[in-house]
Amino acid sequence: MVGGLASNIPEASAHENRLYNIGNKDYWITVGSINEPVFVDDKSGAEVFIKAADTSSPLNSNANGTKMVEGLG
Repeated sequence: MVGGLASNIPEASAHENRLYNIGNKDYWITVGSINEPVFVDDKSGAEVFIKAADTSSPLNSNANGTKMVEGLG
C-alpha cells in the first residue's frame, strides 16, 4: 500500500513554467535551479528550457505536440 500512496504525491519543484506568445507562436519557458535543493558546497546554477507549445492544446505544457526548442545556445 505504501507504493500506492507515494504515487499520489505531487513532485515538488522550484522551477517556474510560463506560457509566452512570441512572434505569433506560443512557447513554454521554464526557469529553475540545477540540483535542487542546494546545500552548502553543492554545485548549482540556473537552467532554462524552451518548448514550442502544441498548437491544438497550447495551454497544456505536457501535450503530445509540445516540442523542445534546440540550438539556442
